[in-house]
Amino acid sequence: MGAERDSQYKSLMRVLDQAFSRASIGKGKERHATNEPFEHQQLCRDLKALGISPALYQIRKKALEASRLPYQQTRNELLDIIVYAAAAIIACDRHISQTAERASLKDENIALFNLDTGEVHTGGAHGDETPKGELP
Repeated sequence: MGAERDSQYKSLMRVLDQAFSRASIGKGKERHATNEPFEHQQLCRDLKALGISPALYQIRKKALEASRLPYQQTRNELLDIIVYAAAAIIACDRHISQTAERASLKDENIALFNLDTGEVHTGGAHGDETPKGELP
């Protein structure tokens, strides 16, 4: 299944690799890197402090800009969107992990996480969530 799956998603992997390259050796490194791991760079530090709203704003802004730019610039904006989305996912995962640890929860028991309030809900398949923890 592995080799078949890999070949079925080769085009996706190519684009994700291009977004990675843009962040690690292209524009991202030129403008933002400080010889630190990605999750310790300013973007991820900001998302840790402010929640994912700044990343979502950048994703929206870049998507709107991309719709009116020449092809190569559009392509670059779309690759940047992938990087912002990845940073937001890293921030979500970090918040969930820290909150779950403090509340003695396992990630798979978390049904809803509100990044604005830091509130974590657990619950069954029918949405009977119960608040369990809060971020500092």
